[in-house]
Amino acid sequence: MPLLNDPASFPTAMWIVTRYLLGRPGRRLNRQTLKATVSPASLLPPGKHDNDTTFDYAVKTLIDLGIVAEDGEQFALTDVAKSLKPDDVAAFDDLLRRQALAPIRNENIADSANQTGPKDLVRALSWFLTLDPYTAKSHDDIVQEQRGAFTENLGTPSSTTSDGIGSRTGPPHWASLHHRSSHPKGREVKR
Repeated sequence: MPLLNDPASFPTAMWIVTRYLLGRPGRRLNRQTLKATVSPASLLPPGKHDNDTTFDYAVKTLIDLGIVAEDGEQFALTDVAKSLKPDDVAAFDDLLRRQALAPIRNENIADSANQTGPKDLVRALSWFLTLDPYTAKSHDDIVQEQRGAFTENLGTPSSTTSDGIGSRTGPPHWASLHHRSSHPKGREVKR
């Protein structure tokens, strides 16, 4: 499951699931109980809970990253996550980074257009590392710099963002996350 391109999972939701499972060491919890506990319907506007996919994407990403194991409809933490402390979000963030950047999840990243796992995130990070962090970039600059940045077999990254920064012919929405990027209308992008 891609980590940046829709549908995306949010680290906060993944932390909530992981933290709840940490409080029940060695226990397997079924999907319905886990979802009802960490994402109760009463916290969402009426009619929104049935369509909310935040929990499902969080669990799917945790499984893809090897942090949570699924056995049928039962979930439990894997060995890589069992040593986490329920109050140590920094250690969880570190675990997410290690799991996302693990070589096994990024095999053939330069040779295949495959976007499974964290490959979209790793490609985005790799591209950003080629930029000078002290040079402000406009939306048009980002679009121009991405042209030809990816080999033909990887395709041209593109998507549309809800704030209109990306475009079908422009950079993917993660391109607008560059902390020094500016909005096409001249406003600094604040994230």
